[in-house]
Amino acid sequence: MCIMNHKSMTSHGISLLECCIVLALIACIAGIGFAQLKLFNTLSLRNEMHTLCATARYLQQRALTTRTPQTLTFDIEQQQYRYNDTVHPLPSSIQFGFITGSLGPPSAPHTPITYPCSFKNNQLIFFSDGIISSGTLYLVNDTQTVAYALSSAIGSVSCLRIYTYSNGTWKKQHD
Repeated sequence: MCIMNHKSMTSHGISLLECCIVLALIACIAGIGFAQLKLFNTLSLRNEMHTLCATARYLQQRALTTRTPQTLTFDIEQQQYRYNDTVHPLPSSIQFGFITGSLGPPSAPHTPITYPCSFKNNQLIFFSDGIISSGTLYLVNDTQTVAYALSSAIGSVSCLRIYTYSNGTWKKQHD
């Protein structure tokens, strides 16, 4: 008859409690990682919109100082924009687009958005007198939970505005 020592039985296996603790720790780490990734994607989208806006403001100033119109062209199919000899591709987690069911334009949302760019011929034109062509460009993250809009309205004084769309509403961003 073989008598087993209680210590030797427990040292060779993993208890159910230990497995539960390890799985709980893995779930916590994964949850924190997912939250950080979501925050990173949102910040990446915001950064991309501010880069685009800075590019547009540069082109507006260039049009004024050189007295020649400047054009910012949006290539919706290739997910990039270009000006002069510069091509700027969007990061893979960001695209020209909008959240399904959202309304625009952001300043007076009453029409369903059907295309990510309302600038004529997908071109934002900066004229030598400071006037900017009117329209809106929409950017969205890959999960379509947050969207941004760059808008230029018709008026005697042209300005660019950035809006963010979240939870069904547009909010103007402060410069």
